[in-house]
Amino acid sequence: MSEQLSLSFEPKIEELQRLMAEVEDLARREEWPEGLVFRASLVLEEIAINIVNHAHSGTFDVLLASDPEIVRIEVVDSGDPFNPLTDAPPPDLESEVGERRVGGLGVHLVKTMMDEVSYDRKGDRNHLLMVARRNE
Repeated sequence: MSEQLSLSFEPKIEELQRLMAEVEDLARREEWPEGLVFRASLVLEEIAINIVNHAHSGTFDVLLASDPEIVRIEVVDSGDPFNPLTDAPPPDLESEVGERRVGGLGVHLVKTMMDEVSYDRKGDRNHLLMVARRNE
């Protein structure tokens, strides 16, 4: 089993449903473990929501590659340069939930749920690459 998808989305919240459906379809065809489906869906939803809320222009692309050992997820957008690995505020994991400031928790989830995460700015596009091992 080895499949690749290249998808393009408008930065609109309505597009999230289509993105999640595409991920679930690929996961079913490639027989991903249930935990991997959850992790991939959660991090993609978090990154897509951030793009919708902050990029505001152009489309964003999601490239998914699944092989027997890993799943690669690359999200590419034309928003302002933003490296979530260094530019996002650190999450507040100590305060009560109602007292926490907004920001940083989604990126923290991405970093902890994926096995590898890297960022690059190529031309006028942000490239966020996330890799998850298929074994659980």
